[in-house]
Amino acid sequence: MATAASSTSVELIENATSVLQLSGHRENTNNILQPSTNIGTGTTIKLHQFGTRVLDTTYWMQVTNFGNSIYLWIGDRGGKMDDLAISSVTPYDKKGMPTTTKIIGSSGDNVSESFASKLTKRLKKPVYVSFNVDLGTMYTTILQDIEQRLYEEITLCRDKF
Repeated sequence: MATAASSTSVELIENATSVLQLSGHRENTNNILQPSTNIGTGTTIKLHQFGTRVLDTTYWMQVTNFGNSIYLWIGDRGGKMDDLAISSVTPYDKKGMPTTTKIIGSSGDNVSESFASKLTKRLKKPVYVSFNVDLGTMYTTILQDIEQRLYEEITLCRDKF
């Protein structure tokens, strides 16, 4: 079972990181970023992947830590990215509520915006969230389990965020 999870994890990493190609920087022959990559300006990009199984589906999460901001991709084995929101704290809101905007995807679906806002408040930095999960009829169960696993990982691996 560990072998199947390991190969699935490798596939996820390859799918999700292939979009993170940086012009002029080649870490390996596939131009895929490694778990910790220095992009030449003193900034290190850190990648961290983990997952959770809900009902009969495994959902994957990949954190790309740019130092002063975070990109979080959440999805299934398909590796698609058709949703993106950003959240950031601004000096104009006296209550410290983050400003959040949907960049890609349906404006009626605010899951990525909600995740981004909560994470910005918690991590105190801008957060991009791409939430690519079809919640279907099990909306509450799937969403709660993914959110619980995410916060558990933040607690266990704070340096990755």
